Amino acid sequence: LDIRFPDVGEYEKSELLAFEKEITGFYISGHPLDDDMAFLKKNVTRYAVDFRISEGESDAGETGEPVVSDKEDATIAGIVTKVTVKTTKNQDLMAFLTIEDMTGEVEVIVFPREYERYRAFFEKGRKLMIRGHVTHEIDRDAKLISSAITCFDVLPKRLWIKFSTIDDYKKNENALFGMVDRYDGSDMVTVCIEEGKKIKNLPPSHSTMVCDALLAGLRDAYGIESVAVTDA
Repeated sequence: LDIRFPDVGEYEKSELLAFEKEITGFYISGHPLDDDMAFLKKNVTRYAVDFRISEGESDAGETGEPVVSDKEDATIAGIVTKVTVKTTKNQDLMAFLTIEDMTGEVEVIVFPREYERYRAFFEKGRKLMIRGHVTHEIDRDAKLISSAITCFDVLPKRLWIKFSTIDDYKKNENALFGMVDRYDGSDMVTVCIEEGKKIKNLPPSHSTMVCDALLAGLRDAYGIESVAVTDA
């Protein structure tokens, strides 16, 4: 009996790793963050293992204490593995995220203000970089209270904003900074001045997160044809 199997090709690395995790509970052939190591080394200050209470004596501290300190500022990055949304007493929504990196998992607390700002990112499988401060109770793993969240599993974008003259730009500069700074991210902003065909790249301190809310505000302020988005 001649049986012919269809040629389906090899699985993508991300698909293979997802299958491994689903079937065995852990990754075998690699880790989804393998290709992001340069990014992690440049931006991350703490890893999940630093939030766990230690099981024995170590240079970092006594038994039962994590490496991180209460109220310490920290930046982590990893994959969202669990999202739990809760309603506060004031009927606002907040979330608890489980973030996994190469060393384990850490819980992140997202209070209502940050929840409203970053809720579009809260999907299993997304790669997030999260800045915040540590909260730690005795005999429990430490957690991170988020203050800023960036998604790094999407290609960076460039936001283009057009003004007719340099005077027009200068008149609106502070308002523009306020709008783009409201959305923390790594997308760069470029200003085009029609008069003289000049281009001004805003510094990284004014990088932003291109999202529907930001684009709507910019288009209301400067006109639909004055705002565009491209790949960086």
